[in-house]
Amino acid sequence: MLLVFGLERKDVYGAMSDAGPDVKRMMSKELELQWERCIAYMTNAATKYAFGLEPSKSSHNPEVSELIAQCGA
Repeated sequence: MLLVFGLERKDVYGAMSDAGPDVKRMMSKELELQWERCIAYMTNAATKYAFGLEPSKSSHNPEVSELIAQCGA
């Protein structure tokens, strides 16, 4: 794919992170790089939200959150 655009691997650099404000600021402001969220982190967060799972008392699905907590213990 890179060759289609006349690029080589040495022409590309990528970094990703979660949405932590400190990391996001460092990447975009201090290092002046384009910040991209990690697709694995984003998928995990979307799945938890879709099923109402949160690791706190604010869960949208407390019964399943409790069940998962018991399985992990």
